[in-house]
Amino acid sequence: MLQVKLEKPTIHNSRVVALSKGRFAVISLGSVGLVGAYHWKAIMWNFRWYAYSTRRIDGTRCRVAMHRLLADTPPGEVCHHYNKNSLDNRLGNLLNQMPRHHRELHRIRRWGRKNQRKTTI
Repeated sequence: MLQVKLEKPTIHNSRVVALSKGRFAVISLGSVGLVGAYHWKAIMWNFRWYAYSTRRIDGTRCRVAMHRLLADTPPGEVCHHYNKNSLDNRLGNLLNQMPRHHRELHRIRRWGRKNQRKTTI
């Protein structure tokens, strides 16, 4: 199982980005320039809040996820948040993974061990 010790967000190592609906996202200090070019919104997806923005590519409006932008996630991969806080987009909290590895990681967390099912009597 992945064990990562994250630094506590402080004014010296991270910044807070205001989103819509009274939400805030935390980013690494070095990511401020990349994030500043967008207007970010808080959107609930799959029972979690995420930071999204839109941009035009060849005349088509596309949605941009802050965590995928900061982690430079290639198409076909997913971006995992170590601490399960989907608005904590510090670089140390993000990991790009193949979807099957991401599913396996969540299966281990959910059931305790690989391929073990919870049974009720």
